[in-house]
Amino acid sequence: MFDHLDGDEYTVLAPPSPLRGVAADAAYTAAVIDQLEGPVVLVGHSYSGCVITVAGVSDKVAGLVYVAGFAPDDGGFLWISRPDSRHSRNLAERQELALVIFDSTARPAERQALYVEAVAEQLDGERCDAAVARFSEHSVADDLAPLSVDAVTGSGPFRMYHAAVTAAFMLEDERDFRIPVGL
Repeated sequence: MFDHLDGDEYTVLAPPSPLRGVAADAAYTAAVIDQLEGPVVLVGHSYSGCVITVAGVSDKVAGLVYVAGFAPDDGGFLWISRPDSRHSRNLAERQELALVIFDSTARPAERQALYVEAVAEQLDGERCDAAVARFSEHSVADDLAPLSVDAVTGSGPFRMYHAAVTAAFMLEDERDFRIPVGL
């Protein structure tokens, strides 16, 4: 991703992740954000998607991009976020959202993007427990600590969110026409 954007019209910065857990890594990323002039778009790959979700509470953050994230078994998307972050507040007002997913290994002129429309919700109860278990599977597989239910409920600093896909499509190259995609 860095190589694709570096040298174009964007200022690209790829700070290292200390890999000390989501909270510590997000605090480090937030400190980097504080030193930058906004607006900032954060891009997170795999585990770093969790980090940018937490660090993205800054008012300087205009958007979050998740690359090679993981999806729950129902084909939707899971993430954690602080309830007072901009995107969490936005979802409290309007649950509809849009995602764009593309192959960052292909040249920009050669790749296709998947456009997804979804409806998001904050999870609780058994659905939250199941999502935390699924989320933790990926953390442990990446040699990270598992997420606890206490971290996303009650007085915990985060909440667990799920987005259910309502439509997915690709764009036809020449006429910018939507082509439906079954997921």
